Amino acid sequence: MSTTNKIEQNSKSKLSDTVDKLDHVLEGAEGAIAGFPDQARDFYNQSKEDVSKMARQAKDRSYEMVKDYSTRLDYNVRKNPWSYIAAATLLGATIGFMLRKK
Repeated sequence: MSTTNKIEQNSKSKLSDTVDKLDHVLEGAEGAIAGFPDQARDFYNQSKEDVSKMARQAKDRSYEMVKDYSTRLDYNVRKNPWSYIAAATLLGATIGFMLRKK
């Protein structure tokens, strides 16, 4: 499995978990408004639908952004791997220098 696919699956999984948790919170709030007047209940239900819709849209948009970024990164690394090897080496040397014992 390629790195791009792993990144896509990981981001999709995390975004799905977030949307599921948000839906769970909204479902829990339903019991809290059981005694509210109909107008408040209608407002809550509309708000719940709006929030769920926005969360799904954000999830889809984020997934597409991650997919696009990972595809571009994969293309650039394949096109010019030595630049990325040099950058990784430099980063590793810098972190090693900063963490060295005195």
